[in-house]
Amino acid sequence: MCKITGLWTMFTSCFAKCNIVQNDFEIHSNKLILRNVNPLDSEGLVMLANDRSIADMMNGSIPFPYPSDVADKWIEKHHQDNLNSQAMSWIITYKDKKALIGSIQLRLDESRKSARFSYWLGKPYWNQGITTEAARSVLKFGFEQLGLDKIEAEVFQRNPASRAVLLKLGFIFQESTIKEEKLDHRIEVFELYSLESQAYFMQERCF
Repeated sequence: MCKITGLWTMFTSCFAKCNIVQNDFEIHSNKLILRNVNPLDSEGLVMLANDRSIADMMNGSIPFPYPSDVADKWIEKHHQDNLNSQAMSWIITYKDKKALIGSIQLRLDESRKSARFSYWLGKPYWNQGITTEAARSVLKFGFEQLGLDKIEAEVFQRNPASRAVLLKLGFIFQESTIKEEKLDHRIEVFELYSLESQAYFMQERCF
């Protein structure tokens, strides 16, 4: 298992399944590259994330409107989180085009043994299997490289597409809670899903 340090030490692992190869915070899968967040991503973030339909599903983590200064702050925050070993964030791109199409993240809890999984995609890239492929890569990294015991994800009850992705990946429904969301301060039903390492490795053996 790779050791996590404040600098997220370089990894050089090759994974047999899913064609995943990871090197220096970068993961390659069949069609995608998940790479470091960097300051040059600001323009691409504004182009894709400045979309009400995306912000509406992100519980305040993506505001609307989404100007360039917000993108710059997002990049800096994720850079600092990476340095502090609090989270690991990737920009999602196609291998052949390299353009930013979304982002995916694992945010570790204090024990460093479980994490919260989240993602977003630009609207032109919805319903193309991108989320599932990117998520499989990140789950593989979390369980096989970071040695996590559990990964959780929370979605709005009114977001059946994200629910379907989680179920396809083997996540199990845990509970529903009613609380205020952070963008428009509406009362929403949140659904919590989780995937434990034992279940992950069992389904990998059957994959």
